[in-house]
Amino acid sequence: MRLGDHSDSYENLPYEVKRVLIEKRSRHFFFWKHENLFGLNCKNKTVYIDLGEFKDLELCYWSRAKGPGGIEIIVWPKEPSKRGAINFCGARPYSDQVMEQFALISKELSNFIGKEIKVVDCGPDY
Repeated sequence: MRLGDHSDSYENLPYEVKRVLIEKRSRHFFFWKHENLFGLNCKNKTVYIDLGEFKDLELCYWSRAKGPGGIEIIVWPKEPSKRGAINFCGARPYSDQVMEQFALISKELSNFIGKEIKVVDCGPDY
């Protein structure tokens, strides 16, 4: 698993969140929530969103074809912005085993933030 393109160090986070993330120093991923911020931490990097600023979460996947395929969790903001959709986290290449793991992650994520995640089959990776 890898974090999306908008991953960041801890510099811009509230002190309470930084303290917990620094204490954990986990190379594994875990979700965190503080007030209206929601994030995913992995390998001392974090990607996060303001829960009040997004409208949808999607689990998108591309099966293998000419390309390796892949799986991404995409966050769609309420307001169009320079950033557009946020690639929250993902994995390549596609495999049924990775898809099963992301389905479990999506279920946990959905329960954690109280919003359903749409599953989108984007077809083969050409």
